[in-house]
Amino acid sequence: MNQDKRTPNESLRKHPRQWQEITELSESMLNAAQKKDWEQLNELVLSRQELLSDYFEGGLSAQQAELAQQDISALQDTDKEIIVLTQFNKDLLAEAMMQLRRGRKMAAQYLSTGG
Repeated sequence: MNQDKRTPNESLRKHPRQWQEITELSESMLNAAQKKDWEQLNELVLSRQELLSDYFEGGLSAQQAELAQQDISALQDTDKEIIVLTQFNKDLLAEAMMQLRRGRKMAAQYLSTGG
């Protein structure tokens, strides 16, 4: 019975450390997106997904869920920033690809006419 009383306390001490890792990964994800380091961003996303899965495995107590609610909101805000950065860069890359295709098409036409 004494061990049953200790388990929730151990869990409460454990989760803040796990959550700290998750929030640090989220900040690293934002930094990677700002630096346009898409490979690093992808690795960080996968790592954070694994940690989040572990964190929520087995559920949370009502007290833990209440404490995590604000943190989850902060994660979502960071994710929104990352999405904006990736979407903006996706649009830039799409435009660059269109320009490259136009250039290749013009070069091919020039070569086909004996330019």
